[in-house]
Amino acid sequence: MGNLVTFNNLIGKKILITGHSGFKGRWLCQMLLNLSCDVYGISRTDKHKEIFEDLGLDVTSQWFDIKSFSQTQRTILDIKPDYIFHFAAQSLVGESYTDPLETVATNVMGSVNIMEVLRSSNLHTHLMYITTDKVYHNNEWLWGYREIDPLGGKDLYSSSKAAADLIAQSFINSFSKNETNYSVSICRAGNVIGGGDYADKRIVPDIFKSIDNMEVLKVRQPNSTRPWQHVIDCLGGYLTLANQLPSNERLVNQSWNFGPDQDSNKAVIKLVEKFSEHVPQLNYVVVENKSFEEAKYLYLDCSKAKRLLGWKPVFSFDETVRLTSAWSGQKLISSTLALMKKQINDYYTKVDQSLPA
Repeated sequence: MGNLVTFNNLIGKKILITGHSGFKGRWLCQMLLNLSCDVYGISRTDKHKEIFEDLGLDVTSQWFDIKSFSQTQRTILDIKPDYIFHFAAQSLVGESYTDPLETVATNVMGSVNIMEVLRSSNLHTHLMYITTDKVYHNNEWLWGYREIDPLGGKDLYSSSKAAADLIAQSFINSFSKNETNYSVSICRAGNVIGGGDYADKRIVPDIFKSIDNMEVLKVRQPNSTRPWQHVIDCLGGYLTLANQLPSNERLVNQSWNFGPDQDSNKAVIKLVEKFSEHVPQLNYVVVENKSFEEAKYLYLDCSKAKRLLGWKPVFSFDETVRLTSAWSGQKLISSTLALMKKQINDYYTKVDQSLPA
């Protein structure tokens, strides 16, 4: 069933995930099912719907756009979830250049809709607002950003997420910190990787595509550093916080960073080189990128979560790449689901083993 000590308060809870058909959402669904949770999902009808439905997860799904306040309100009031994990977003930097209106509308108003439903209701719900390390005003420095550092963003993806983050903080300051029925936790994380990510213009999906199509991988921004973290490790941080919220009022209505240890902050080219050690058929070439600007240095200081929650990442950089590369060549849904369950169970075991005797 999973780690009963670390996640005991979540067992059997009613949990709603927005964007549940996406990369992080699918993994979280299975992690919660391992904890015998009653899982519900909201996602748009897009390319991820078929992938999610083929997995056959025991999740009650509804398919609509969270920009619709009426549908969002009706669904949340009907489910009455103990927790909402809000993932739904336009999450690609490149896409924000081609469709800025959709990016801002989804990332800002979709998030506002969730928070307004809780503000105007009497639901006893913990909202886990999931955002990104891109919300921080990037000074291109080498040390980690803390939760108290200024927010910003040069591209529309980053600025839209920063705007929604600021609005979430405003909801906390204006409403939820004075209420007892609901809370808002802002969870910021970096570059998560793992099997089952099919997004366009992300390095790991591009690696898999190049291998499957026997093509040469074109590596853009090879020297940009990112805090590479396995998706299970990241989600484990969210679950650790969620588990402790009901029993510790001092943790509610705050911002939290969840990222890997500093030695996992590697250049893109180092990730590709490490991946090729596990999948020798990977061929790659470095090309000049002129499509759009990306941050060169980005790293999170996660000392707050480590100190106050007792959370820490479990997988090293090498383990993260090894777990991700294991998905290479996995074609059948049955085998990918089995691999997902195995890697989750391995994570729970490692967390168990890290607990004090």
